[in-house]
Amino acid sequence: MCSTGMGTTNILTIDVEDWYMDTDISTWDSYEDRIVESTNKILKILDESNTKATFFVVGYVAEHFSELIEDIKDRGHEIGTHGYSHTSIKKQTSSEFEKDLLKSVRILEDITKDKISGYRACEFSIGEKTAWAIDILKKKGLKYDSSVFPVKTHLYGVPDAALYPYHITASNIKRDNPEEDFLEFPLSVYY
Repeated sequence: MCSTGMGTTNILTIDVEDWYMDTDISTWDSYEDRIVESTNKILKILDESNTKATFFVVGYVAEHFSELIEDIKDRGHEIGTHGYSHTSIKKQTSSEFEKDLLKSVRILEDITKDKISGYRACEFSIGEKTAWAIDILKKKGLKYDSSVFPVKTHLYGVPDAALYPYHITASNIKRDNPEEDFLEFPLSVYY
């Protein structure tokens, strides 16, 4: 987070996924990895501006490049999970989602020695039809999600969702529920 000096706090998040990760995971070993080089460029820019961020890391990336994840953590950034296989929740059953989530969290916690608190869905795929994922995230001990895209696009989105951080529930992913302790950090949009 960084303060702009004008009373506004901005939260910078970065998804750590390689260029080919929208293809079938069974083919990933055949592609050239670029994630270390590109993430190192981002880390250098953040260091130069003394800016911290949350990095939502695909578990597969963490499993194959643990030194990169250690470096991100050692520089003072937060690590969150972006799932293991970078699969849209829309393409998973609840049990597949839970298994994928737990695999990623286990790998990240083994590397960082920290509790993973945050999650971001591939393709921002938490919507009204996949809101059940919120209950799984809560059940597994996560504290927040950052997957709601509060505008409808042809690919994803939750129109009319809150534009600022709020307490989210699976029964109503659009509005704040102050009795809830699980947070949603929606993506920034401009109308």
